[in-house]
Amino acid sequence: MFLVLFLFISIIIFYFYATRNHDYWSKRNIKHDRPLPFFGNHLPNVLLRRSAVELGLEYYNKYKEEKIVGYYRGNTPELIIKDPDIIKQVLAQDFMHFYSRATLVKGHRKSLLYNLFLVNGDHWRLLRHRFSSAFSVSKIRAMFPLIEHCAEKLHKLSECLVDSNGDVYAWNLMARFSMEIIGSCGFGVDLDTIANKNDNFIKLANKFFDKTKLQTFMLNFDDVFNISSVIPGFYSVKKEFEKAIIDITMSVREQRNFKPSGRNDFMDILLEMEAMEKLEMESLFTKNPDGSPATVELEMDVYCIAAQVFVFLLAGFDTSAHVTSVLLHQLAYHQEIQRNIQKEIDEVLSRYDNKLCYDAVNEMSLLSMSLNESIRILPPAGINRRKCTKKYTIPGTNVTIDPGVTVFIPTQAIHLDPKYYDNPLEFRPERFSPEASKDRHRFVFMPFGEGPRKCPGNRLGQLQSMAGLASLLRSYNVEPSAATKREHTFKKSSFLIQIIEGGLPLRLTRRNK
Repeated sequence: MFLVLFLFISIIIFYFYATRNHDYWSKRNIKHDRPLPFFGNHLPNVLLRRSAVELGLEYYNKYKEEKIVGYYRGNTPELIIKDPDIIKQVLAQDFMHFYSRATLVKGHRKSLLYNLFLVNGDHWRLLRHRFSSAFSVSKIRAMFPLIEHCAEKLHKLSECLVDSNGDVYAWNLMARFSMEIIGSCGFGVDLDTIANKNDNFIKLANKFFDKTKLQTFMLNFDDVFNISSVIPGFYSVKKEFEKAIIDITMSVREQRNFKPSGRNDFMDILLEMEAMEKLEMESLFTKNPDGSPATVELEMDVYCIAAQVFVFLLAGFDTSAHVTSVLLHQLAYHQEIQRNIQKEIDEVLSRYDNKLCYDAVNEMSLLSMSLNESIRILPPAGINRRKCTKKYTIPGTNVTIDPGVTVFIPTQAIHLDPKYYDNPLEFRPERFSPEASKDRHRFVFMPFGEGPRKCPGNRLGQLQSMAGLASLLRSYNVEPSAATKREHTFKKSSFLIQIIEGGLPLRLTRRNK
């Protein structure tokens, strides 16, 4: 009898502990679905039935008239923000309340996870301040000959593919191009991934995003129950990947005698930072006893440099492969738009002696608009999350949230809202013409984030994507193959980036100019 009573009391206590925050949104009169004990509203994601992007779309459309919607990730309150004006406040104007990424991934100081994407607070400010110069217009212009060389390799490979039967997997083709760019522009290394002679880095990088179902289940489970806080090393980078990144970092440092080489690539920026030994800045978060800002420091050793190499590789690899292959898929089904892009490429290149150069690519406005339209319909990530760091009142409401509450911005759902984009699933590049864009709210198109934590390499990524596409489309047409599917199916096991099942099979044919 005593044992039964003990079990009953234990279950009651455990139940109340697991639902202790589930009145958070009802207290604030925020509409929300009824949460389940332990899992909140997040069980479909934990069980791999729906991705976070799909959940964002579901709640966005379910509560059409609401600007903000409540959600529970386990026992943690989360606020889905639908209104672009509130998003602007959160990501930009009131950034100091939301500077922290809402991720449980925390790398220790000697880890590849201690990088610009994942680190928070003053160390993020130090790194971001230094990296801003790495992606300036002048630096990207100086890098362009390296991009052009990689684009020429892509053109030659495409010629070989057309001479066989023309069938390609667009994602794989563009992933090789992206990795070649990263090796050349990032580290001054010829990875030779386009020629299919060295795809080890592609396989390793792909493992980071394309998890097994069990791995993704464990990551989702941890997102609810925070088991990583009690299991050291739950989040880690595979040893083979870590060794490859550290080896290439040390090798390039030694080749350049531990100082910038004049290539103006990403590694030169890192070597400039290493020469300073440590970065210093006044803290925004810590005060001295006299009230003055404390000084924050970050030692730039080989581990810190390797961590930034790691994030440069990952951030540039899958996102660029995604946006270029998805656009090729769109063009295969929109032949007239493809012909107009090819006509533009021909006309622009004729003004530059038929050479692909920085200025020529920047004049390809229809190609740029098409790339943006493709990203709008299917952005690489599809969501954006931030953690509230101090008590905050949502603008235009009397709703105040506490530190630790996460805000969830359903990027793809906003991109597909007919309120902002008429007939949103239709592929119409003219939506991004200067005339159409000037009156549209800036925060209804944000595939790479907005505000101070917007992807710093966005400009470089756009340029390299356009260069690769221009090199391909100047000579070849892209068409559906026998294996091509019009609609996409997404892997439920993907991590951070949306991954399309099947690799987007297409066919290349030679243009008849």
